[in-house]
Amino acid sequence: MGASQAGSGLLVVIEGIDGAGKSTLARNLAECLQAQGHHVVATREPTDGPFGRRIRALAASERDRIPADEEWRLFHEDRRIHVEELVRPALDAGRIVVQDRSWHSTVAYQGERGLERAMLQAAERRIAPDPDVLLVVDIPSDVAIDRIRSGRGCENAFEKVETLQRLRGVFVEFEGAIVLDGLWPEDQLLELARSHVDDILRQRQSLSSS
Repeated sequence: MGASQAGSGLLVVIEGIDGAGKSTLARNLAECLQAQGHHVVATREPTDGPFGRRIRALAASERDRIPADEEWRLFHEDRRIHVEELVRPALDAGRIVVQDRSWHSTVAYQGERGLERAMLQAAERRIAPDPDVLLVVDIPSDVAIDRIRSGRGCENAFEKVETLQRLRGVFVEFEGAIVLDGLWPEDQLLELARSHVDDILRQRQSLSSS
């Protein structure tokens, strides 16, 4: 079991391989839920804090020079602060948190670097809550590579077809994962994601009124 999730908030995590369209869906979903009148906190990992900025800098130029366990510690500390300072308070206040990536990405990507995935998952779930809704945006690896190249013109060490194919398999196998077809048009993907969130909200409302 993950870290206890107090409060009446709802944690929606959006995951998937690089190039899947997670960030676009996260932004669209947060805006949609806000427009419906919900109090929404949109966030992402790595964060924009000092550890998150260090992670992004490494990913851009030095990832092959930092040991896997050291890189993991950066993600872990970034997440610990993120949960303590933003995610947990928002959930305790009854907000809907829409989060682009969480500990699932650490399990997938740092596992790909050779760290033991069961160990990573246990360690991350001790500091971070499990999502109430886990949406995995899934696309073919070759499509992801094409999107990455068209978006920023280059790939990082993880962004090879064979690697992304292995990572796809990790993401879709997470317990509770709701797998969405990332090849769908943005509006259809958003509608499907919103419907899953609405289902959970209705279930909670039904339980609270019974």
